[in-house]
Parts: sequence; C-alpha cells; structure tokens
Amino acid sequence: MPNFIYENNIIEYTLTRNAKRNVNFRIKTTGEVCISAPRYVSKAELEKMIQERAKWIVQNRNKIINQKKNAMETNIKNGSQIFLNGQKYYIKLVFGENNRIHFRDNILVFQVKEKYKDSQEYINSYFEHWIKEVMYLLANRMIDKYLLALEKYHLSKPKLTIRTMTSRWGSCIPSKCKITINKNLIYPPHQCLEYVVLHELAHLVEANHSSKFYAIIAEVMPDWKERKRILNEF
Repeated sequence: MPNFIYENNIIEYTLTRNAKRNVNFRIKTTGEVCISAPRYVSKAELEKMIQERAKWIVQNRNKIINQKKNAMETNIKNGSQIFLNGQKYYIKLVFGENNRIHFRDNILVFQVKEKYKDSQEYINSYFEHWIKEVMYLLANRMIDKYLLALEKYHLSKPKLTIRTMTSRWGSCIPSKCKITINKNLIYPPHQCLEYVVLHELAHLVEANHSSKFYAIIAEVMPDWKERKRILNEF
C-alpha cells in the first residue's frame, strides 16, 4: 500500500485512478485515507499534492480516529479498538470469577465477572472506572515529578480530580489548590499528559497565561510547544 511521511508519521493510503479532472482526498470513518486522481497526473505531481495536504490529512484522520475511539469507549465489546498513550490496542472481552484487566502485546484483555456478561451497562461502567483509576495514578505520579522540578516556588501538592471534560484538557483553581485533569488524556501519547499536568501546576504560580507563565513551563519543559501541537492534533 502506498504511503507518505509527515513529521515521522507513516500514513498509508489507497489510490484510485479515474477520468475525473480533480485530485480528491477523503478520510473514511475507519480512518482510512483514500485519494483519487486523474490518470494524467504524474506520480511526482501527486506526491507534491499529498505533501501540500499532509497536515490536513493527518489532523482530520486523527480527529476521526479519536471520535471513533470515544464512540467505542461508550460501548465496550470484544474486538473493539482503543488508543492508550497513543498506541492502538484491541479489546478481548472475556468473563470469569472476578474483574481483571491486563495487556498482552497489543491486546487489552478485559475480564468481567461472569454474572455481568449480559450487562453492557456494567461492562461500560467498569471500563470507565478503570480508565479513571489509571489516569489518577499517572497524573498523580507526574504531579510529584513536576512539583520537584518547580521546587523553588514552594508549591503545596494540589488536590487532584479526574473527570471527563468536553472542552478542556485540564483546569486549575489556585485559590483552592485544586487541579482537574481530563480523563481522555489517557488516549494521546504520554508526553501530552505530562504537558497538561505541568501547565496546570504552573497556574499555581501564575494564574493567567502571561509570558511569565509560559517561561515557567519552558524552563522545565523546553519542548512544550511540540507536545501541545501533538495534543491539538489528536
């Protein structure tokens, strides 16, 4: 299958040659990239067009994959796909004496108590609970890490809350020393969660988004802009 590279991402696509005049780019609901081009367009011309549209292709492909992931998350089934820390896993739903989740290569083995095998509501609820638990452990560990990096500001450890947020990746209430992290940060690459945690901790020093605020972040995380870009495209 043909492919192109955009910022270290290898994106495969299907190419269809036809008699139409225009080159068309389409992304299916599965995330598959489809390109159709007139027969007279040369390979070199086509590759140039693809590179010109590469950013758009990757951004929209990621959005579609992310939307599909969120839809699957609300209805966990055997064979579903899920992204964790930027990696794709397939869910293997099994039933046994107790609830248990573990990884096997690129498979997430999701074991649920036998008595709940016919309760989709319970299965979904248990998965949601597991995601929040994992997120709490990860975010809490990162808070400890970056509080140490911000030691000169003598910050107190904030209260941490994990919940689903529709328009933000995180929030901070300095007056209450409280940070909230979006549960869905479990899906993008790990460095995105690190960026959001540091971003919210920096608000305990500077409540606004001033140049001083970003200077605090840059001092600890010089590549924060790249991490933010990755997050925005996920």
